[in-house]
Amino acid sequence: MDSSFVNLTRSRFYSPYCFIREIADERFHNQLTKPNGRDYDTVDDHFIFADNNNDTHIFYRYLAWDSDFFGRPVVKLEYIQFPLSASFTSLAVSIASFLETVKALYPSVYIFIDLPAEDILVAQALNSNGFKLIETRLHYFKSLPFAVHNDVQPVRVAGLTDAPIVGTVAATAVNEYDRYHADVSINRDVANKYLETYAVAAVNGFCTEVLIPEQDALDSFMALDHKTVEELGFKYSRIVLTAVGPKNKGWHYNYMKHTQNRASQRQSDYLLMTTQATNKAVINNAEKLQMKLGHTTHILSVYTNPL
Repeated sequence: MDSSFVNLTRSRFYSPYCFIREIADERFHNQLTKPNGRDYDTVDDHFIFADNNNDTHIFYRYLAWDSDFFGRPVVKLEYIQFPLSASFTSLAVSIASFLETVKALYPSVYIFIDLPAEDILVAQALNSNGFKLIETRLHYFKSLPFAVHNDVQPVRVAGLTDAPIVGTVAATAVNEYDRYHADVSINRDVANKYLETYAVAAVNGFCTEVLIPEQDALDSFMALDHKTVEELGFKYSRIVLTAVGPKNKGWHYNYMKHTQNRASQRQSDYLLMTTQATNKAVINNAEKLQMKLGHTTHILSVYTNPL
């Protein structure tokens, strides 16, 4: 579909960097529909469902790692592109056709989307097709310059021998409102194991670094990524995953101050953090460190069988 017939601002909202006003809507659209400059469906495990009757295209990914972990296909619906003339009815019909096709390919599929709060028409069309709300996410950011915090308790970077303990913390110090524990289709033990596996992978190199207490008991961690977004021309530091157990009460704020220090040292342009709308303690910490709300999204899911 010619991008001149779609609302490019919609695709902007799907980017975790949509708060950067200097970046034009079209560049966000291209990043979403042409990852790394390639046609979307030429990238491994990336697919486009086309409903030519309604001139609607649904971009989705098959998540191989998640599918292996959960033992059934997991699909992320990334974006729905439709003409300016689309109606609720036409969009709902397109989504129904998409679900019919994907469920035929993957009979026990679990499908989810991280949907911008602004995309109200899509939210209603998804709801009409059985998608349910799992989690509401707040995405915070802070731009350079970052304050340097000296009033911090010492941390170190977790090593391979720390990975099992970090995994245990992730599996036990859980947030009941995270998307895995809030989704009634996911067994609680499976949700715990998923977070444990993710945290261990973070220590083993999936994330840039994982911070843990240098002197206190190891009952918390904060996993960070420091990356460059080449196609948009900036660097960021992102808080990827955090868990704090009772022996390290209050450590989240300490980690956030360390993260700002590290972002400053690396000359990152932005510091990014996502949390649940229910997580008032983390929101309070973000505000104390003068982070701003960049955007809000909703996790919605639909499934054939529980995970």
